[in-house]
Amino acid sequence: DERVKHAQEWWRQRNWKEIARERGTVGTQPRKSATAWLKTSIVGKHADYMEAYPEPIFLARNQEDEAEAKHLSEIVPVILRKIDFEETYSKVGWQKNIEGTGIYGVTWDGQADNGMGEISIKRINALNIFAEPGIEDIQDSANVFCTRLEDNARLIAMYPQLEGKL
Repeated sequence: DERVKHAQEWWRQRNWKEIARERGTVGTQPRKSATAWLKTSIVGKHADYMEAYPEPIFLARNQEDEAEAKHLSEIVPVILRKIDFEETYSKVGWQKNIEGTGIYGVTWDGQADNGMGEISIKRINALNIFAEPGIEDIQDSANVFCTRLEDNARLIAMYPQLEGKL
């Protein structure tokens, strides 16, 4: 969490505060310059990232799978366009360039498509995901929690028993 917060400070060109914190010289007044070198670098990296937007192509493992691979190669690009995955890919690209990591949340949205349901792929803020402490692979975590801020009025509308408790 701290690394992500510090990376955000650098991105916002508050780097001198971060340098002073790292050196232990908070409160002193070193000569401060302000340039857009970091922003220019990250914008260029993001452009490269978008240029490398992946095209889903499914290959058959054996001859019996060839028809299925062909169907998937035709269907999956349509689904990705429908859910505007390119926008999510772009948001995660910014997140990777600025914070050093990017997180996709892949879920099922049962309300999409007039109740028919559809896959949902969204960017998850690295500060809003919690897993078992000390693990190296999130797949090994007993629980994973993805949190977000909600308006109290919306929570009360969804859960009337919260009235007066928030």
